[in-house]
Amino acid sequence: MFLRAVCTGCMVLTFLVPVYGQVPRGKSAPQPVMETFEAGGTIEGLMPNGIQINSNANQRWVIMIPRQAKVEVTGTATADFLRPGLYVRFTAEVDKHGTVKEKVAQLSIFTPSRETPPGLFSPEAGGAGIGGGAFDGFGAGPGGGVGKPPIGIGKAPGKIPGKAVPVETAKTYTVAGQITSARNNKLTVNAATAAIKFEVTDDAAIDVKVADYSLARKGDKVSVQGRMVKGRLGMGEAISVKIELASPLSGGKTKAVKPAPKHETHPPKKAPRTKEPPAVAEPEPAKE
Repeated sequence: MFLRAVCTGCMVLTFLVPVYGQVPRGKSAPQPVMETFEAGGTIEGLMPNGIQINSNANQRWVIMIPRQAKVEVTGTATADFLRPGLYVRFTAEVDKHGTVKEKVAQLSIFTPSRETPPGLFSPEAGGAGIGGGAFDGFGAGPGGGVGKPPIGIGKAPGKIPGKAVPVETAKTYTVAGQITSARNNKLTVNAATAAIKFEVTDDAAIDVKVADYSLARKGDKVSVQGRMVKGRLGMGEAISVKIELASPLSGGKTKAVKPAPKHETHPPKKAPRTKEPPAVAEPEPAKE
């Protein structure tokens, strides 16, 4: 799979060099005629900087995805997919030690942005829960702190503590942060102003909405808007990409198969010795 992706990448570079490559001094670079395109279908494979898709029009595309492209991946996940590095968001009651009292049964995996930053938000303070107003990277909202983390929790903005910071009273918060540890459904997230510990249920409902196309897999539904050199179908650069996961993201854990019980082999038992019957004397032949 890796070799296929490398070869495909080389093909793309070969395709782009005549268009964007070096030109002799004193001559202006030829300006390729570009046109927009739309393609929809299913993902065939991933590359280091893009994807391969089979379009609904039975056309195979190699799509390069630059950093500035808008990417949206939506779907669901199972609890065993949660791992360090992912960002999650949920609403729950947090005690003064930074621990969620009850198991979390609903949460979402997201990509941090200005609209959805990491932090600890109180609906009572204007955070409006998940999907609230626009905040900056530390929870302070425009024009006077809408969505600002509540007073009395955490340290000054910009300082990320290594352990939970005590709060005055238990309260309901919207927690948004990066998972720093995960083991047996017990997780810790760095919510910018505090480290929050919680546990998820085995059947937790987990929504996925991220800007990371590396989570996509073969068979996922995809739609692309982009641009290409005019007339060169099959290769292009994405402007926006939308991917719908065909199945829930999973950690891929499988139950350990118990080995078959060992059957010890023993040499066959010797048959018990039996006494030989006494020899019977043959009768003498009759005398004539």
